[in-house]
Amino acid sequence: MKILVIDKSALSGCLNDLDFSLFKHLEFWRLGNNNIDLLAKVSKDIKGKLESKIKIVRFPLNIPLINVLFLNIFVFLKSRKYDLIVQVWHKFPNYPLILTKKSFVAIFGNEFRILIPRKVFYFLYSKTKFLVNSNLVRDKLLKFGIKSGNVKFIPDGIKNGQEIFFSKKDNKKKNKIVVVSKKDFKSAVQLISLVERRSLEWKFAVLIEKNKIKKLKNLLNKSEIDSDVKIVTLTDHSYFLNIKDAKFVVLFKDLRETIDYIYKALSFKTQVIVENHEEEIKDFISKSLVFSFDNHLEMADKIVSLAKNESDYVKYQEKISKFVKVYSWDEVGELSREYIEAL
Repeated sequence: MKILVIDKSALSGCLNDLDFSLFKHLEFWRLGNNNIDLLAKVSKDIKGKLESKIKIVRFPLNIPLINVLFLNIFVFLKSRKYDLIVQVWHKFPNYPLILTKKSFVAIFGNEFRILIPRKVFYFLYSKTKFLVNSNLVRDKLLKFGIKSGNVKFIPDGIKNGQEIFFSKKDNKKKNKIVVVSKKDFKSAVQLISLVERRSLEWKFAVLIEKNKIKKLKNLLNKSEIDSDVKIVTLTDHSYFLNIKDAKFVVLFKDLRETIDYIYKALSFKTQVIVENHEEEIKDFISKSLVFSFDNHLEMADKIVSLAKNESDYVKYQEKISKFVKVYSWDEVGELSREYIEAL
């Protein structure tokens, strides 16, 4: 089967090594005598890794005001030679394309947003098929009227693709705690203070929405916290980069995409502490993969007690290894390839 994959970077931006989920799916799609052309702009370090497996096609024009028109003409003329066309969306729906071939939209990550009215989105995409790796994005599409049969959910595999584009060595865990919240900077500071009172050996990374960073910094200054605290804007990419070498990740209750954050943390064998999400994550709790508490005092106590007992921490990581095998990339790749071949 001949497949054309169209990324928004064909017109703007550039794919890089943080688009690991896309690259992993591309690798599996090309198996089974499938040939893939990728219409995109790709960074130099990734280009060398991809070109032996996938042909990179460059869009020949760059005229901002009429790019979408020319892209439609370009794809229409090229589409005759393809059996399947895949559009890759990132934070927003891509440029509208008029397609006459079998096609679907792939969305990888939690950051996807729909800013147009529900009726407009439904009118444009009600017949479109979607492949997503995020529960949050799947739920969002369903709320905008897309039928469940048109949304295929396949979670990322173990290590979230670092097998191809990152070091194959295990990330050495540091005495680092990643604290994640949308807006609750007060809870983040309170937890850091409670952990610091029990132990001074920890460094922290607080991931929070950009518009709360200034208030967070002001509160940290007033709190006289001595620990090393790094403040980062919360995105999929920043979460991925920070959990790799962290021993613990704390997820506060104002996060809607808790399940997705848990899967990513477990794939790096990072221990997860969650604030008050018991019903949503009861399967994880029953397997002792995630610990959930109603108050910050208990959360801080659990972190320090787990960290003191190295043998228990090793046993926990072994337990995670048994769990995440269910989500290996080989199995994810098989599901992904079966999906495109069944369209």
